[in-house]
Amino acid sequence: MSSEPTTKYPPESFCIPGEEGISEVWRRNKSSVVALELAHLLASLRKLVGYLGMNTGTIIWEGMRPPEESAVIVLDPSIVRGKYPIPAARTDHVVGIAVREAYRRIEWSEKAKALAWGKIGFIEAAERRKFELFLEMAERIYLDRVSRRTVLGLYTDLARSRDFATAREQFPPPPSVTELLHYWWLCAPAGDDEAPKSQSASAFDALPLSAAQRRIYEETLSSLNARVHEGFGAFTSGCSILERCDRRSELYTDIWRSIRATVQMWPADAHDLPAACSISLPKSSCSAPRISDSTLKAIEAALAENVDLTYEVRLIYEEDIRTVTVKTSTMILPMEEKLDRRLYNRLKACLRLRCRTRGLISRGLKAGSIDRRRLYRAPITGQIFMDVKDRFELDYDIALLIDASSSMVGPKWKSAQRAFLALYEALKELDEGVRIFAYNEAFDVCYLTELSRGKRLYTVVPRGKTASGEAIVATALLLKKRKRLRKSLMVHITDGASNWGSDVRNAIDYCKKEKIGLLTLGVGCSTSSQADLVKEFGRLVRFVDDIDSLPRKFTELISRAAQMG
Repeated sequence: MSSEPTTKYPPESFCIPGEEGISEVWRRNKSSVVALELAHLLASLRKLVGYLGMNTGTIIWEGMRPPEESAVIVLDPSIVRGKYPIPAARTDHVVGIAVREAYRRIEWSEKAKALAWGKIGFIEAAERRKFELFLEMAERIYLDRVSRRTVLGLYTDLARSRDFATAREQFPPPPSVTELLHYWWLCAPAGDDEAPKSQSASAFDALPLSAAQRRIYEETLSSLNARVHEGFGAFTSGCSILERCDRRSELYTDIWRSIRATVQMWPADAHDLPAACSISLPKSSCSAPRISDSTLKAIEAALAENVDLTYEVRLIYEEDIRTVTVKTSTMILPMEEKLDRRLYNRLKACLRLRCRTRGLISRGLKAGSIDRRRLYRAPITGQIFMDVKDRFELDYDIALLIDASSSMVGPKWKSAQRAFLALYEALKELDEGVRIFAYNEAFDVCYLTELSRGKRLYTVVPRGKTASGEAIVATALLLKKRKRLRKSLMVHITDGASNWGSDVRNAIDYCKKEKIGLLTLGVGCSTSSQADLVKEFGRLVRFVDDIDSLPRKFTELISRAAQMG
């Protein structure tokens, strides 16, 4: 009796036969919707590259609006377009390119090239293109070598193989500089300084070369491999970034002078061939249609829902190893608590005492007080009345930051919801742009969620640890992006001190530097928690013993902000 193979359900991955890849191991957030899939992949690339260093920049697809920061990595989406979810093989390819470009910024490749141009001196116009191609390929070999120090080198190796296959279709008849350099890229030493020199020889033997090509390129490739194996191994560690740039530029100029005579009469690439010898480029070399504007907007909207703020927060914390991952979240729930009218009216009355008033006059009305300036319109329209109202305005744009960690679970969270719902409704009458955020933790990620959406207030599930420092900095970053004339004031509502992540003192200093007021309101705190909060925030904290004292304590905080200027 034959046993039928059992199929595991649900499947562990979307494995496509013939397009398997390394990324299938870790990439799970996939979609068959084009915009969502491209957005998910871009978010994964940003997270992966963020672990390499602090100055890698932001990754975007070609056609997307670049961020305000100058450093961006623009990726060609045609590499992964066609099948959705994107196959793992194509994902590996784009990951390899992203890693290489990230290391290009970390290792200051453009600086090394600029130094090499300065050291080479004057060269003829025909040679400039060849030297430009040589510098780019030499840097790629160096960056691949650097990437091989980690597991990410597997991705750059796969990207190199695919890029070579694409470039090979456009090689002119041998010999040519671009063909030589691409074969050099393919067989360059792998990066292990103690590897035998026979490694490059075996790599050369494995190259897909004809007998004629081997006779042309063998000696030059052997010389190039020997030089980079010796040169790169001498300074890949123990040198500053500027020293590495200077030594690479020196090595590149020496190598170029050694092969200049050999490649002098060779064409640089297919564009250097005479018109009679020109070759027709394959269809694969033609650029694919760009992503439509509607798809780009959908990608940006999907990315905006879950923004990874870790890179920006780490810049502020100056690479503090305790800094945790911070992301925005859209996981919200309807607010079930009802508005406490008594608390709301008391808050509104107390806040108005701290507001300035501005008279708003509406003229040309059909009823109200007589407007003497419009009496001449009585026989014409009869709209000679006006209405004068006092508008109450705060001196600050107030944002509330709510601690929604696991210590707030239970009655304490119901009381906190009752408090910030009344606060939100009272503040909304004074400033329609008031914002409320909540932060919690799940799977070692601090999530920051905006609860105020479309003039309504939502809530979240309290859970996880308390990363107050990262949450305060992330909220300050979001407040900075909203251009407003008045000074921002952040009121942090919590039941205890931070127990995870970086020091809150750094967050306080950052808010002070950016002129964002920061005050803390302790709700339901034990005696030890009060002592810890005073130790963290000093004079910037007030404590609410019961919900009825909230209006008085909150207005004391507002008054404190006014005294601080």
